[in-house]
Amino acid sequence: LLLGLVGILAYTSTDAEFFVYKAKVTGAHHVDATAIYQAAGVHEQNIFWIRPQQVAGRIAQLEGIKAVRVHCNLLPTEVKIEVEEREPVIMWRALNHSQDWWLDEEGMVLPYHGDPQSPETVFVVGSGKLQAEVGSVIEPKGVTSSVLQMASAMPETRIYFHDDDRGLSFRQELNGVEWPVYVGTSEQLWHKIQVVQALTAHFIEGNIQPQYVDVRWAEYPVYGQPANEAATETESE
Repeated sequence: LLLGLVGILAYTSTDAEFFVYKAKVTGAHHVDATAIYQAAGVHEQNIFWIRPQQVAGRIAQLEGIKAVRVHCNLLPTEVKIEVEEREPVIMWRALNHSQDWWLDEEGMVLPYHGDPQSPETVFVVGSGKLQAEVGSVIEPKGVTSSVLQMASAMPETRIYFHDDDRGLSFRQELNGVEWPVYVGTSEQLWHKIQVVQALTAHFIEGNIQPQYVDVRWAEYPVYGQPANEAATETESE
């Protein structure tokens, strides 16, 4: 019995049938599958000595990878690697750096580009100081989730602006006339969106074309009336 076990161990440890020479990689659209296989560190390794969690940990260190699942099968020997990539949903144009950054929903800078023609892509033009590199999360934290939340609530707007002083803003258009809408920080964002929607309905009903809308303080929104009207600024109810 002992000799039989030794023979089995020798067979499984040396026979080429139990060694890995390739892997099945799924879910990779932006990150090269060859790079994923190399990062896995399983090439020419015996299937019995491969630890899926360790392999997943090595792959997860690749830029652009959000989650990894690794499965090992016997007879035939096979390693399956399933990755979930970070999807580029925001293109951030940094004016001070003359550079475009592609971000995922969490604000992480990605090493690959998205599709600027996609109807799902949202654009942010940033005029403030920006310290960004691939793999880092853009500052201020939460700004990307705020942009995506506004884009979801107001799908007609796909371009937003951000600066260090006023925070987030966008340009609203009605009947061919545009004006800036200052949103500010992410604080009370849903309330701010509701206020913008209520003001928009008010503008349409009254055929009003304001000079600007400011909802940075959601409880006290204001908008500037056209210069030819008596009041220059009206507090919204």
